[in-house]
Amino acid sequence: MGAAVTPPLEIRPMLSRHLRSVAAIDSASHPKAWSRELWRAELRRENRIYLVAIRGRTVLGYAGVLIAIDEAHLMTIATHPDHRGQGVATRLLLAAIDQAVEAGCTALT
Repeated sequence: MGAAVTPPLEIRPMLSRHLRSVAAIDSASHPKAWSRELWRAELRRENRIYLVAIRGRTVLGYAGVLIAIDEAHLMTIATHPDHRGQGVATRLLLAAIDQAVEAGCTALT
């Protein structure tokens, strides 16, 4: 029997099915975490980019960006405490920057 293969880390758009995991990571990462209802409302907004980092079926982190004309504003980013220090947030940030550039943004804060 061979060694188990670790699935690759994938960055995908956040969907409502990810919200339970995202809310848990948010609660573990921020003293004033967003509710799932707020997350749902944010996902419906057109001027937002929300991404999740997934390995297999496990959400390891998330990032959220607000688009205002030609500027992107990183609003939130977090990695599950068990997966910090593995480059998850870096990958999320780079993917968010790429998506902001694709959306026509010329600046990011």
